[in-house]
Amino acid sequence: MKLKKLFLALLAITTIGLAGCNKGEGGGKDPEPAKVDPTGVTLDKFSLSMLIDETFQLTATVTPSNATYELEWKTSNASVATVKDGLITAISSGEADISVLVKGTQFTEKCAVTVAEPFHDYVTDGSVKLSLDYTGKDFFKDGIEKVTLLTPIDGDTAHFSTSSGKTLKARFYGIDTPESTGKVQDWGYEASEFTTTKLKAAKTIVVSSPQSDYGVPDPDSTGSRYVSLIWVNLEKANAAYNEVYLLNLWIVQEGLSKVRNISDIPQYENSFKAAEDQANAYGLCMWSGQHGPHWNPDPEYYEVSLLEIKREVEKSILDQSHLNEYDNMKVTFTGVVSSYSDGTLYVQEFYPIDDDHPEEGEWAGINIFCGMSAIPSKFIEPNTYLRVYGLCKDSETFGFQITDTQGKWKAYGAKETDCKVLLTAEENLEEHSLYTHHYTVEELNTAGKNNDCTYLFCSVSVTGTLTCTRIYKSDDRALTIYFKETTWSVYIPYAYYGDPDSVARWEEEKDFVDKTFRLDQGTYAWHRTQSGKVTYQIIPTNTNTFVCTSLGE
Repeated sequence: MKLKKLFLALLAITTIGLAGCNKGEGGGKDPEPAKVDPTGVTLDKFSLSMLIDETFQLTATVTPSNATYELEWKTSNASVATVKDGLITAISSGEADISVLVKGTQFTEKCAVTVAEPFHDYVTDGSVKLSLDYTGKDFFKDGIEKVTLLTPIDGDTAHFSTSSGKTLKARFYGIDTPESTGKVQDWGYEASEFTTTKLKAAKTIVVSSPQSDYGVPDPDSTGSRYVSLIWVNLEKANAAYNEVYLLNLWIVQEGLSKVRNISDIPQYENSFKAAEDQANAYGLCMWSGQHGPHWNPDPEYYEVSLLEIKREVEKSILDQSHLNEYDNMKVTFTGVVSSYSDGTLYVQEFYPIDDDHPEEGEWAGINIFCGMSAIPSKFIEPNTYLRVYGLCKDSETFGFQITDTQGKWKAYGAKETDCKVLLTAEENLEEHSLYTHHYTVEELNTAGKNNDCTYLFCSVSVTGTLTCTRIYKSDDRALTIYFKETTWSVYIPYAYYGDPDSVARWEEEKDFVDKTFRLDQGTYAWHRTQSGKVTYQIIPTNTNTFVCTSLGE
């Protein structure tokens, strides 16, 4: 027992001795590291726009990174914004400087904070009201009328049907939303969707000219559109004139357009400007500093075939809910021009089964919206072989098409992603030359009945004669012609002169009904009606390929 106690005592002494050795010579503590003084401070934001109740973490960076420091945060106006450890909280509208100081130094920085006013609804606050009663009025005579939506086009353009059956093409006054058709711009899709949604939901739509009294409105420079104020009520049918709200202003308030010239409506100017300033302060849509959710910033164009695109279009025809895999994709492809009409170019291409069977394969075509401005003639002559660069767009209004080509049709000095002529019509004599597919009336009826897309968006001709039973006039010149023998129609988007010996345009039902016609060449196309039904039609290549055979009888 005594030996055990002695052993434990010796073990304790040895352990203490070894521990003392680990402290180093003299047994003292490690020296403290030298203190590093700060040399400056910066903030990650020097100005900031906030909304009431919003918070933001401001970050201060002190140099050098190994400096020893403490920070002191202050606000110049605690009633507007407070700060704690860099976390800013917006309290009320106004301005405040948030500053940071490195304690014990003169190093300081500040961030100017602006807190926006509470959101104000200028659309419904009563500052902008329709002052003219629309009851019993005709837009083309009085400059105001209650209308129904015919076709939404984009964020600031729509077509309406008047009580007399005329088409009113309205260009929204005082605004200019980003483009979403011939040319596509950031936030253009969102602007178009907003306008379309409101117009479709509206129980009452009134279109007025930007004038202070009744009177005949003036068309714009195109001669067919009218700059207009669009008034809506989403809840009440036949709402009174003082119960409708200005959609033009609403679009600005949502941050989907800047204010343009509003000199003709000075009584609304303050509201338009205030709505624009508020959208900016709140960072809404165009003012957010971010891309729109549907914007494609990818600069690369992907090589595709019209056959691949055709397969997706076929799926959309059979299933309205199908999401086209090429939607919103930038693509490049080749094709031969079959026709050009009303800003739309039609091209087609043949795809052989393989190299060993060059004459066996499948045709595919597509429509390319080029915008409403003229493009050089070298691109539109039938049989011209092209390389096209554009954006695929699948929309409820226009179906699937290639768009965003506006500005890419250059006569000279084309950039890499501009559309190009590969072979002129005169040069294109062999592999890529234009071919027109020949149908009988019955064959084309059967193709439409079976949703046969063999020659969709390709050049076709029809043997036999067609007897007109009625027409539909959708605007100042576009006509749809229906026939006794067919389940499809002919669509003419240009001015039609049925009698080559006359300068008079054919545009009334009496000009067509009971007359017989021959269709020598056109583009086989499709569209979906408002009820969801798929219909087929042929767009004649020009006025000379849809021939009235009754003349002279």
